Amino acid sequence: MSFLTKNKFLILYYFVTFISFFFLINYYFVKDYIQVENYDNLKLLVKKAEINRGAYIINNKYSIDCEYILLNNKHLAKDYALWREYEFIPTICDVPAPFELVYSKFSDSIIIYKNDLKLYLLKPKNLFIKDVPK
Repeated sequence: MSFLTKNKFLILYYFVTFISFFFLINYYFVKDYIQVENYDNLKLLVKKAEINRGAYIINNKYSIDCEYILLNNKHLAKDYALWREYEFIPTICDVPAPFELVYSKFSDSIIIYKNDLKLYLLKPKNLFIKDVPK
């Protein structure tokens, strides 16, 4: 231990311990969810939905990006922010379960059926923000 001083050894020890702890947490607590975008066609009855690290987790099995924008809101998604510098744009995360989700790889949108409403979701890369209806 001539080239490493006691302080450098402790820093290295804590660094290795932290990295090991981080990987163990990810291994045991982060599940591998199935991406909805991996399917050609998918029709799901969503009973439970939650947001986890920028992903919308559906029925503890599937995940979809939170970036899908709700095109026709129908006052389903509400903005609870006390202040906002920009206009509220509802996403898939603002639609509470239960609902039915229909995804097709050959379409640019996702359809949600909730309370006799037909809602359309679109990825922002396929849409300009100015095109979102108010």
